[in-house]
Amino acid sequence: MGIGLPTQLPSLRGRRADVVRVLYILLAVAMTLLELASLLANGLEQLRDLPTVAHYSISIGANADDQPAIRAVSGPARAAGVVPGSRILAIQGSALPLHASEFDAAFRVRKAVGPLVLDLADKAGHLSRHSIARLPDSVAVRDVSTGMNPIVHGVAALMRQALAGCLFLIMSLLLFRERPRDPEAVLLAFSFLLLMDNFSFDTWLLDYGVAPWLLDYGQAYISLFGWYALLIGLCGFPDGRFVTLWSRIAILAPTFYVTAELVTNFSAWQTSLASMAIDVPILSLCAGSVVLRYRHSPPGIERQQIKWAALGAAVMILGTLLGLINADPATAVVLGPAAGIAIHYLHDTLITFAFPVGLLVSVLRFRLYDADLVITRSAGYTLLTAALVAIFACTEKVIEVLGEEHFGHSLGALAGGLGAAVAAVMIAPLHHRIMHWAEHRFRKGLVHLRHGVPLLMNDLRETAPPPRIAQAALDRCHHALNATRGAIVLHGRITAHYGVDGAEARRWLSAWPRPEPATLEIERHAALFPLRMPLTAEHETEIGWLLLGPRPDGSLYGRDERETLREIADPIARALTIARLRAADKAALVKRLDTLEAQMVALSPPLTPRSA
Repeated sequence: MGIGLPTQLPSLRGRRADVVRVLYILLAVAMTLLELASLLANGLEQLRDLPTVAHYSISIGANADDQPAIRAVSGPARAAGVVPGSRILAIQGSALPLHASEFDAAFRVRKAVGPLVLDLADKAGHLSRHSIARLPDSVAVRDVSTGMNPIVHGVAALMRQALAGCLFLIMSLLLFRERPRDPEAVLLAFSFLLLMDNFSFDTWLLDYGVAPWLLDYGQAYISLFGWYALLIGLCGFPDGRFVTLWSRIAILAPTFYVTAELVTNFSAWQTSLASMAIDVPILSLCAGSVVLRYRHSPPGIERQQIKWAALGAAVMILGTLLGLINADPATAVVLGPAAGIAIHYLHDTLITFAFPVGLLVSVLRFRLYDADLVITRSAGYTLLTAALVAIFACTEKVIEVLGEEHFGHSLGALAGGLGAAVAAVMIAPLHHRIMHWAEHRFRKGLVHLRHGVPLLMNDLRETAPPPRIAQAALDRCHHALNATRGAIVLHGRITAHYGVDGAEARRWLSAWPRPEPATLEIERHAALFPLRMPLTAEHETEIGWLLLGPRPDGSLYGRDERETLREIADPIARALTIARLRAADKAALVKRLDTLEAQMVALSPPLTPRSA
């Protein structure tokens, strides 16, 4: 465009590819060792500290500034006036260091003898001191934040940390192994590798003499460059080319962000409001470049790749909605502790892995053409969840307002229970309407195939010959299912075909052993036609076969596609049968007329010319 902006990521060939490979291997080894050491160190601390902390009816976590804070309270701690969210300043009269972590606080609690004395600062900054009695060992102690046994909770938290880091490492290795020459895949592989550190608690390094400032800046730099690589990858998604002017401009945004962070030493925007003011426009620019790329792309593999990325984003939004559900105290009372824990872990899993997994499937081009089905289900359930949350919240609020107005007090859990009941009643009708909308919005081709082919066959069977009817049916299957090739066999002969030479199709047909009885066949490794659908009318003997090749990514058809093919097999068979009988009747009629004409000519006397 004449303004000096890059048009694609650098190619990975020759010496550059060797250098990138060496850097990736070194970084992968370093991050793996750091992850393993973090799991070992923090795992031992958690399994030692959590039971002791639970005996004081508190749960310790980290606040938004990564400082030790009270996560939840119950029993004696609540009676002592401890407020959740308060920052821990001192334990047993001994102040915590400036860079203390939640593990340091839990370690000091474990060393406490007798009542636990905490100096706290609430969210408003007010200081207070609290003395909490220790529960006797005979009491069935539970982790306050989850209601689980402390040891079980510690093991679950440790497994979650290990699972997150391992999955990001596996995704990174898969991308680099399968696409070592693809700059987009390699950039995302580096991004996933660097973002592994988001799931590690590296504070154990302080015990080995690492300076707190060095640890803070090291973690910040690793995460920063991981996000930078991810954002640049989004601008060039899915093949590393910056096709639109928007995408070429969008890559300047993360570059500006990283430069500003490095220059200001991560101090320019520390508040959440300032962070959102920076992050939201940058994410919007990168997402906008992907949207424009989709709009400028013709139907095909590239669009399917972008759909998978959109699917990951949609599932991540669904996970966020689940987190909102779990955050409502009234909902927590209705659902109970077990359901609350399950929703918490599901929410955590979805917002962590959904988008990276969508990118992984997209770049590796694995079952790309299943995106339409999964997007339909994800969008449907996301909207259903949002609608149920809105109904629950509105109903609960209305009942609370009415209760305060007419009864003079809040109905509390009763309002939450009635809101949940109304939402439960609305599940079935909302599910039907939303899924119907999602299918018509995201799977138009399949809907047109299911409803359009019977109407088309009804129109053609009285006027068109069998080859034309067969070709029309194949064209609809091609556009709706993205089949690379197809053919229709009628009474043992190829009647219509596309995407394959007729002679090659006939050779395949001559070597194919037809199954008895005739049923839908799927042979994944078949050379030409892995899917074979018998054409029967009203369960009579098959008159032919619908043969389809794989989709462009080599994948086969899901259950919905197969069910649709079963539905259209009957109208196609009827149309072909009627057209064939009509053609036979017409041929017999023409033959009879020709015979009558010949007989009339034979019986008529010859015409003699008049004499002059």
